[in-house]
Amino acid sequence: MIPESGANLGPLNKMMVLLCDRNGVFGLSPRRIMFTLVVSIFVVETFIMVALEGVEPAGWKETLADSSLLTATLYAILYFILFKPLVVLIESYRHKEIELKTHQQHLEQLIQECAVSEAALRETKAILQAAMDQSPTGIAIADAPDGALRYVNDVGLLMRGIDRQEFVNGVGYDQFVSDLQILDFDGHLVKPTEGPLGRALQFGETGGVEYVVRGLDNDERIVQFNAAPIRKETNEIVAAIAIFWDITERKRVEEELKVYQNHLEQLVQERSRELQETSLRLKKENEGHIKAKQALQESEERFRQIFEQSEDAIILISPPDNEIIDVNPTAERIFRKNKEDLLGHNLSSLCDQQGHHQLECALEQIILDNFPGLIEKFECLLPPGDIHILSFHGKKIRLQGSEVIYTTFRDITTRIILEEQAREIQARLIQANRMTSLGTMVSSVAHEINNPNNFLLMNAGIVKRSWEDIAPVVEDYFQRNGDFAVAQSLWSEARSFFPEAIDGIQQGALRISEIVGNLKAYGRDNRFQAESQADVNAVVQLSTSILNHHINRATHRFRLELAEDLPQVRGSARQLEQVVINLIQNALQALPSPDCGVTVSTGTDPVSGHVLIRISDEGTGVPPEIANRIMEPFFTTRLEHGGTGLGLAISATIVKEHDGSIEFESEQDKGSTFTVRLCRAAVPEITNDQRGTP
Repeated sequence: MIPESGANLGPLNKMMVLLCDRNGVFGLSPRRIMFTLVVSIFVVETFIMVALEGVEPAGWKETLADSSLLTATLYAILYFILFKPLVVLIESYRHKEIELKTHQQHLEQLIQECAVSEAALRETKAILQAAMDQSPTGIAIADAPDGALRYVNDVGLLMRGIDRQEFVNGVGYDQFVSDLQILDFDGHLVKPTEGPLGRALQFGETGGVEYVVRGLDNDERIVQFNAAPIRKETNEIVAAIAIFWDITERKRVEEELKVYQNHLEQLVQERSRELQETSLRLKKENEGHIKAKQALQESEERFRQIFEQSEDAIILISPPDNEIIDVNPTAERIFRKNKEDLLGHNLSSLCDQQGHHQLECALEQIILDNFPGLIEKFECLLPPGDIHILSFHGKKIRLQGSEVIYTTFRDITTRIILEEQAREIQARLIQANRMTSLGTMVSSVAHEINNPNNFLLMNAGIVKRSWEDIAPVVEDYFQRNGDFAVAQSLWSEARSFFPEAIDGIQQGALRISEIVGNLKAYGRDNRFQAESQADVNAVVQLSTSILNHHINRATHRFRLELAEDLPQVRGSARQLEQVVINLIQNALQALPSPDCGVTVSTGTDPVSGHVLIRISDEGTGVPPEIANRIMEPFFTTRLEHGGTGLGLAISATIVKEHDGSIEFESEQDKGSTFTVRLCRAAVPEITNDQRGTP
C-alpha cells in the first residue's frame, strides 16, 4: 500500500505523486497538463513581449509571431528534456500504483482470512478444551522428549487422586504416577517409559494396553491405556496424548456376561438337542403309528393265536362282578369244562368252595391294591373228583378301552410232587450247613460264655442279697456319724446308684443267657410248611443278634434300618434266618477294614408288592469275571480261610423254595448289595362282619 503522506518522499517524487494522482490538486491528465503549460507559456511570453514592445513598439502580429516562436521553442525543449521522461515516469508510477493496490487488496483479504482462521482456531480450541475437561475418560498430554505433562483433564486428576490446584504443569509423567504400581496381568511391574505414553514419545508408536493399577490403599483397578504421538509437518514428534479409563466394572460385567453367554449357549445346545431328539422321536412315532396301523390286524390275529395256543390257562375276568368274559382252549382242558359253560359265570364255576375263596381274595387284592396277584399253589377239586394243585397269576390291564383282570392258571401237580421229594433231600443238606455254622459259633461263643455267665448270675444274686442285709446297718451309721467315702464317692450318692449297678449286672447276665438261648433255638430243625408265615423284621433282628460278636469285630459302622408295618411273608422263619446270616457273614468278610460299613434294611417294592431284605456292604465288590458263578455250589474264593462255597448256593435254594429270588449289584472296590425278594403271605379270609354287611 502507498503511504498517504509524503513526508518521506523527495521533491520529484512528491510532484509525480501529485501529478499521477487522479484526485490531485489539478485533477488533470498529463496531456491536459502539457496543454495548460503551453497555453501558460504562450500567455506569459505574450505579456513579456507586450512589455518589451512598450520599450520598443512593434506590431501585434510580430508580437504574436515572436511569442508563438518562443513558445514552440520552449515547448520543444521542455517536451524532449522534461515532459517525455515525465510521461514515461508517470505511466510507470501508474502501473506500480495498480500493482500496489492489487497487493494491498490481496493482503487485506489474507488478513481477514487469518482473522477468521484465528477466531475459528480459538473456538475449536475452546471446544476441544471443554470436550477434554468434560470427557468421561482421563486425558493427558506430555511434551517430547522429556515427558513433561502439559495438560491433564479433571477425570485424569480424579483418577490420580489430586485436584487442579495440586497439579503443576511441566511435572514429569513418571513423577505423576510415582506412588502408583502399574502391573501387567502376569504381575510384573511396568515402568512409565515402557507404557503406551512413553513408547509414543520415544518411538512414535500408537497403541493401547490394559494394566492393573494398585494405589496406596492396595485397591486394584483395571485401566485401559491408549496413546498416540503428535507430530509436526516435518514428522518430528513434539508431544504425545494418552487416554485412559477405569474398566474394572466393565471387565466384571464382561466376565458375568461371558458366564451368562456360556450358560445360554449350553441351554441353546441342550434345547436344540432336545428339539432334534423330539423331532426324531416324533418322526419315528409317526412312522411307528403308520406301521402299527398297518400291522394292527396282524397283531390282533397274532395275539389271538398266542391266546389260543398258550400252554397256560388264560381267563379274562370283568372286575365289577368277577364275571368270566373269555377263556382259551387250555383253560377248557385244565378245568374240564366247555367255553360255553364258563362264559358269563363267576369263579365258583372253576373249582370247589375252598379254591374259589382263595381266588376271590386274590382278585380283591388286585382290585384294591392295584398290585399283581399271585397264588403260588392252591388245591382245586376238578371233575370227576380229582384234586389238582394249580398256580395263579393275575394282573389288571386295559383291553379295548376298559379294565379287565388278566389271569393265568397252570397245573403244577406233577412239579409239586417232584419238589416235595427234592425238598426232603435238600432239607438234610440245609440242616447240615446250618448246624455247621451253629457249631462254629456255639463252640466259640456259647460254651465260653455260658459258664462264666452262670457264675455272674449266681454271684450277682448273692451280692444283691448281701446288700439288702448290709444297707440298713450302713444307713444307720450314716445317720449317726454323717457322710463318708465309698468307692471314690460319698455314701449319700452311693446308696442310690449301688443297687442300680447290681441290677445292671443281673440284667446283662440275663441278656447273655437270652443270646445263648437264641443260638440254641437256631439249631432246631424247622422245615418249611405251606401255611407257615414269617415276620421279616423279627428274622433280621434275631440274625443280627446271633452275629453281634462277629459284627462288632468286623466293622464299626453297622446300621439296621427296619421298615414299619411290613406284611407277613410265606415261609419258614428259621430258614430265612439262615439266609440273612449267610448274607451278613459274606458282607462282613468282604470288608477291607473296620472303618467300612454294612447296612441291613427291610422294605417293600411298590411295583410288585414283594417284601425286600437288602444287605449292603462297602467291601471289595464281586469281580465281573466271577459274578455269574457266585451262586454255584462249592464255588468259593475263600477256600484257604475255611470257605465251603455252600452259603450263597443254599441261600439261593431256600429263597427259591419260598418262591422268591436273590438279586445282587456290585461295583469293584466300592461294595455290593444283595436283595432278597419274598412273596407276601395270603390275605386272610374276609367275613361278612368284616365286610360290614348284614
